[in-house]
Amino acid sequence: MSIVKDLAHQMLPHRIKTHLTPKTMERFKGLLKEITDLTFKIERDYPELYQYLDENPITIGNSPHPSLDLQTMKNYLESLKTMLERHIDSHTGNNKAAS
Repeated sequence: MSIVKDLAHQMLPHRIKTHLTPKTMERFKGLLKEITDLTFKIERDYPELYQYLDENPITIGNSPHPSLDLQTMKNYLESLKTMLERHIDSHTGNNKAAS
C-alpha cells in the first residue's frame, strides 16, 4: 500500500471512511499527497522551519478528535504554503518554493 493511501486510511475514522464517495476519497488522498510532499520539502530544504511545524496552530491533530474533511485538509495545505512563503520572504530572499 502506498504511503499516502496508508496514511489516508489511518487518519480517517472508520465510521467516516464508509460514507466517502470514491471521488471524495481520491480528492482527500490528493490533498494528503500534496501535504506530505510539501512537508518533506520543508524538512529537506528548510530544516530551520520544519522544527516549528508542530507549533503551527492549524496543525492537524491538535485536538483529541480532529475533523478530517476536505476543507480541513485544504486549509492545512494552504497554511503550510503560507508558512513557507513567509519564511522564504523573510529569511532567504530567493525562491526555493518555486522549484
